[in-house]
Amino acid sequence: HLDTIHSIALSPDGKQLASGSADYTIKTWNTTTGKSEFTFHGHTDIVTSLKFNKTGTKLISSSPDKSTKIWNLQDNSQESSEINDLEGNGVMKMTADGNKVLSGGVKNEIICGDLETGERDFVLSGTCGVVRDFDVTLDGQLLVAVA
Repeated sequence: HLDTIHSIALSPDGKQLASGSADYTIKTWNTTTGKSEFTFHGHTDIVTSLKFNKTGTKLISSSPDKSTKIWNLQDNSQESSEINDLEGNGVMKMTADGNKVLSGGVKNEIICGDLETGERDFVLSGTCGVVRDFDVTLDGQLLVAVA
């Protein structure tokens, strides 16, 4: 990276580390050798959050550029698809089943998107300010947020 790293994620099998930077890039690293494997470009602002899906075949990134992107790691392509209307506000979590991604931040709401369809599922609004952090139970029945 050419600038500060703002986010990291470890793959489920522990073989890859992903890092997101203020240089707007994402890098994947081999945890055994410590060598960089790929650099992904596509964001136009700091990459603030990264998550691997449960199989480690996709990487989801979020940025204040108002985008949440899905990167395909199976063919190491730098092509990304975007989750429609899921603005990358800064805080991002994934459901335990790995099928949904939730994003929250400056819009005072938490938005849920489907990883397979790329569509927005629902919006939770009514927080009293910027969503600083949140978490969801493993069964997906309870979500708590700090705003």
